[in-house]
Amino acid sequence: MKLNLIKKSALMLTALLTVILASCGQQLPDDPIDAVPEGVRRVAVLNLDKIAAANGAQQLVTESGITSEAQEALSLFIPQPLLTHLSSILGNGVNTSCAVLFKDAEGRNGMILKITDHDTLTLKLNTLTSGKTEINGFATYLINDSYIGVSDNLCVVAGDKDTIKSIGSHNDHAVITAMVGVSQFLHEGDNPVKLAIAAEDIFGEQMKDQWLCSYIRFSDNAITANVTSIYPDGKSGKIGQQLAGEIDPDVVQFIPSGSNLIVATGLQPDHNKLFGIEDFAKGILPTDRVLSPNGTTLWYARPAGTINHGNIFSPRAWNIAGIMKMDQTEADSTISALKSANTDRFSFDPESGSYFTQTDPQISFGYNTGYFTQAINGIATYGNSNPYTQDFNAARLVAILDIPTDSQLVDALDLPCGVTVTLKGNTDNIHLRISFHGNTQPVLATLGEIPMLAAAITYITGL
Repeated sequence: MKLNLIKKSALMLTALLTVILASCGQQLPDDPIDAVPEGVRRVAVLNLDKIAAANGAQQLVTESGITSEAQEALSLFIPQPLLTHLSSILGNGVNTSCAVLFKDAEGRNGMILKITDHDTLTLKLNTLTSGKTEINGFATYLINDSYIGVSDNLCVVAGDKDTIKSIGSHNDHAVITAMVGVSQFLHEGDNPVKLAIAAEDIFGEQMKDQWLCSYIRFSDNAITANVTSIYPDGKSGKIGQQLAGEIDPDVVQFIPSGSNLIVATGLQPDHNKLFGIEDFAKGILPTDRVLSPNGTTLWYARPAGTINHGNIFSPRAWNIAGIMKMDQTEADSTISALKSANTDRFSFDPESGSYFTQTDPQISFGYNTGYFTQAINGIATYGNSNPYTQDFNAARLVAILDIPTDSQLVDALDLPCGVTVTLKGNTDNIHLRISFHGNTQPVLATLGEIPMLAAAITYITGL
């Protein structure tokens, strides 16, 4: 009897030691990136100081709190609920050069920062709320509708308790620490913004198990971003090669001078989506054929007269064209169908090989040098001179928005200055550059005055 009691006591002691040792093994990591929980779909590493400086902020915070310039800049990258509560602790013992923002599969956001002065941080939190609870090793403060958790080394800002609980939870499905390539990307370099996104969420099954790894950086007059796709072990996914074939650079000769918008792709036959651009073109051009069945597709747009506030979004004010690689037989069939469906009298332009009407807006379509062309308010011609050859070299996707400082579009769109946006996708990466011409403000302040571009940056981060 006594022996059984001893055995039972030994078993209980062993179980207790196992629990204690297991809990020690689950100690929170020191690095905010390594603490990102399993199940996340997007992770951004933000240098808050550099982002604020790109908006002209001399300081991130002062004695009275976060500066207005810093607030405006950070709002481009951090969801407002998190930013509100993050702002309350900035300048109070947290490292602002590496703030880790994440989103999980349920769409919940959280942010992790390294603690540099534990006493200062807790003193500040105690002035914001009177109570705290213990959650998974974090002293957790409820402030309005958000939670701020504090461990020995980490501070977490989140909208719910479950996000606090998840910090540091890693197993065989750990997202960052188990994926060497993604982890290395997020840890290396000093770019103001580094971003990792599950590629499947953007491009679907064709990029399953890959991650889009991007950086964003700023200069006085430009914002640049570079996107690559990698597998968890760091092997390149060759993002451009997966999305489209190479663009035939000869198509550049269809682009007339004065074009403000140019999009070209070598979209592969088994794909039929290009960020919705093809749907936009279908609603404007004469036929619903807007993507090449076997090669390069090009669209361009330029003013067909005076552009102002009143007509800038009217297709009647623009010369818009679509040019698709197509064999003669298919082109003839498409042209014949267009002529039969339209009772207007057509004229023929032998130089461009196009039929055109005198209607308002004018409609044209034809076949030239292996391409089916269609347009409104003009005729697509071959043999034009323009500066875009380098942009098309070895490209699989090209998108250019060019609004010079003296363009009528500056006033029509209420732009603070001229702007050029160039996106180029080649075999290995997608590169984006937003350049401002004649801006007198810091680069993010200028961006903030152009809602369409500011929204594009928010879309890229998706957090």
